[in-house]
Amino acid sequence: MSLLDVIIKLLELWSIRLKFEAPIYELREAVEKEQWFSGIVMATAFFEFWGLELLKEKFEGKISRDKFEDLRLEEIILLLYSSEVINQPIYTKMMEVKKVRNKIVHNPYELLELDKPEILIEKAIDCLKAFGLPDKKEPLNG
Repeated sequence: MSLLDVIIKLLELWSIRLKFEAPIYELREAVEKEQWFSGIVMATAFFEFWGLELLKEKFEGKISRDKFEDLRLEEIILLLYSSEVINQPIYTKMMEVKKVRNKIVHNPYELLELDKPEILIEKAIDCLKAFGLPDKKEPLNG
């Protein structure tokens, strides 16, 4: 692997890391660029990543962190709701986004059936705000 390949790989990883550190910004960008498919799929990836972080924090010292690693998105959402980390309206929005994601991943033409995909991504943003994530571009740790 050449030095250039290593640099490109590091930049790709850095880009991915920034997306997870500024998820609301990334979703707003998806809406602005009308990238509905990637916005919806990214939203559920953010739900999974940040939902797991919230669950690990909530159950610190009670449940081993490695027990959370094999959870599916629906299980994460159910645990967040049942442990009162999120309320019913946020639970409903998360499940709606997850349901649409499942449809469009298996049949991208389903995206054409969505009346206003930007509203769905806005619902995802509401959920991430309920997680306590900031609505800014800067990385969370800096």
